[in-house]
Amino acid sequence: MTACEHRTMQYLQQGRWERGSSSAPVATDASERRSPSVQSEVDESVEKIKITIRSSSLEFSLRVRVTTTCGELVAKFLSKAGITTASHKKRPVLCLDGDKLSDDTTVADLEIEDGDMLEISNV
Repeated sequence: MTACEHRTMQYLQQGRWERGSSSAPVATDASERRSPSVQSEVDESVEKIKITIRSSSLEFSLRVRVTTTCGELVAKFLSKAGITTASHKKRPVLCLDGDKLSDDTTVADLEIEDGDMLEISNV
């Protein structure tokens, strides 16, 4: 082992690669490791719930924030299913207990609970 490789091995074994070489504090929390622009957009205190979205042939479970809109849920479902909106004549719509939901309705507005199911039509 050359001197350079030996120093590198010692450096890694001592864990300095985790702490960094600067005097700046190292982030230990995942939210602290995000860049400031991303950190300000993500609010860790917002409640998340698990919901299931089902079409006639597909079903996906998603963990979402209560501030997520129905339009975002439709987009996420289509993305996971590998479906493009251009292939549809009608826009897919979320339904709760048979009632169609508008795209700007949030999960909190629906007053659904963890584990509830939504249906998606026109897929």
